[in-house]
Parts: sequence; C-alpha cells; structure tokens
Amino acid sequence: MLCCGGDTVILPKATEMKLDCSDGIQLAAQSWKVSTTSSEIMTEGVKPEELRVLCLHGWMDNANSFHILAPALIEYLDANMAATTEQQVESKKAACFRSVHVVCLDLPGHGLSSHRSQDAPPMIRAEYLFYVAEALRQLQWVDKPKRGNNRQPNDNKQKFVIVGHSMGSGIALLYAAAFPEQVRQLVFLDALAPLVGRSDTSTAQNLRQYVQTRQLDGQMLADPANRFYYPSKEAATKARINSAKSFPGNQYISQMAAEQLVERGVVEDEPINSNNGALKRRFRFRHDPRLAWKSLLNLTQDQLDELYREVQCPTCILLGQDGWPFEEAQKQRVQQVLQPTVFKTMPGSHSLHADPDVAEAVVQEIVEFLLQQ
Repeated sequence: MLCCGGDTVILPKATEMKLDCSDGIQLAAQSWKVSTTSSEIMTEGVKPEELRVLCLHGWMDNANSFHILAPALIEYLDANMAATTEQQVESKKAACFRSVHVVCLDLPGHGLSSHRSQDAPPMIRAEYLFYVAEALRQLQWVDKPKRGNNRQPNDNKQKFVIVGHSMGSGIALLYAAAFPEQVRQLVFLDALAPLVGRSDTSTAQNLRQYVQTRQLDGQMLADPANRFYYPSKEAATKARINSAKSFPGNQYISQMAAEQLVERGVVEDEPINSNNGALKRRFRFRHDPRLAWKSLLNLTQDQLDELYREVQCPTCILLGQDGWPFEEAQKQRVQQVLQPTVFKTMPGSHSLHADPDVAEAVVQEIVEFLLQQ
C-alpha cells in the first residue's frame, strides 16, 4: 500500500519470472505490466511505444528492494497517461506510452536467482553486466548479439530505462556506457556510480584479505552447516536493520523495507534438535557468501570519467539526506562529467526508494523524469 495525497492505494502484485542464461544460470525476476489509457492516442499516425523499465538492486539485496517503487511506477504512470491529451503529445509537452512494463531482477547470487558454481571466478562488474544483457535478451528487449564491437541499431526494438539502487546504479552505468543505443534514461538511487579504488588502500592487503576470506568461505560453501543461522525471520530482519547502521554516515533502513528484503532473501532449512530435545527452526540468508569477498577489480577515476562520457541518455540521480556520505568533490565531479538532468538530495537514507515514509516522493520524482520528452 502507498499513501498518495491522503488516499491509500493498493499496489498491484508482481508476476514471478525465470530467465535462463546461456551459461546455465537462472535469474529470478518480478514483472509488472499495464496497458495505459493512452494506447489509442496516435502521433503522426503511429501508436505510442511501450515504456520498459529494468530495476537493478544493491549489494546483498534482492528484487524486493523495489517492493514499493516498481508497482507504484505502474500506478503513477498509468494515471499520468490517462490525463495526457492528444494535444499535449502532439506539442511534445508530454511523453505517451501504450503500456508500461517494469521488471526487477534478482542478480546472480541474490534473492531467488542461481548461485555460480564453486569453481567459478568471483563476481566482478563485467560479469553482472553479462547477466543483465542475458536477462534483456530473454525479455526480448534487445536483439541477439552480433560479432564485432561496432554498435548496431537495436533493430525493431525500442530503448528502455534502467533504474539502479547502489551497486545496481554502477551496473546500470556500465550498461549504458557499453550499449548507449539501447538505453532511454538512467535513474541512480543513492549512488553516483561504481566506487573508485582508493589510492590509500594497499593492493597487497586487499589481495591478502581476498585469499584469506576465500579460504574461510570455501569451508562454508562446502558444508552449509557452517553458515550463520537465525532462530526466526524476525531475528533476521533485526540483523538487517542493524547492518544498515554499520555503514558510513547516518544510514538506516525502515522496518518494512528490511522485512521485504528478508522475505525474499531468507530461506528456512531443516530444523535440528536442540539441547532439550525440541526441534529448533533455522533461517539463513540466501545470498552467496562470496559476495562479501574483496573486489579484485576497481575502476580508476579516469576510467569512471570515460564511462560517464559514453552515456548518451538523460540521467536522474536521487540521493538520500542520510544515505551514503559521498564527498562533495565526488558530487561535483559527477555533475561536471556526466551532467545529469536531475541531481537532487531528498529526505531518507540509503534505501529511500523502499522506505514507505519517503518512497512516494521518490516515485514522483522518477515519474516526472520519465515523462520528459
């Protein structure tokens, strides 16, 4: 439910999807779709297109990160389309779409998606990029790839929007830079892009931590009994709330947002006998423990700037007042190089789009941006 102007709106439920990748990984996704009342409006004799929106969640989250935003986008966009007149469309004062389709992915190792095999290399940004491309191919939003590096028109396919939260924003940037001909608009939620490698961080120390963590987690992967368990979903939710507070700045996550992430991100294993003989329930997070490994590939500032310059679509960046504490120099640089259409700081924390107290304002900002010609 979402409170809109004093009225409570029951948001539509998602349809669950499974998308098979060429390497055997299966991606889970949630889908919302609605035909708008603007489907009969004709512009220059051509019916309007479908607005397609792909949502990418953050690190160790899942598709439920968009439990408010995705269905609310459907409701708000449908309402805006209903109010759009043919005259507004013809005068290019309003965009018009025959339908709206929003898809939220569970990235590999997150939510209900497959984990990579134990002998697979660790996830790096280029790998996430591959799986996003595979999902888009399965959704038939893009054409099959062709040999060569030349950028080909997306024949008979229209451009789509990517909405990213945190790590998902970094993946969205990579995709928009690599495939600019496919992306209509970008939305970053409490993110500026992939984090840049810090010059004051020891490369050797990072390698040491990576090896040691991989050795320890290898034991956990080999024997799930070594994993950390919670006695209930409520305990897992409390842990998720506490983990948000451990990040830099004054970050927090709402009870509802944490509950939604836990609902999709936690699984109950077989109970075991406790010391008194009673069965003891066990809940653990589904995400791949390898997600916590140190990254072996960090972008330099020059590489990040190059990616910014390759983006050819309008970009909207919405930051939380109590979100990730980006340095002013970082904010100024992204505004100078990427030159986003919208750059705004709003009430809320890192998961401002998932917090029922501020999500409506976030949705309204995004809808206004998406409807710009």
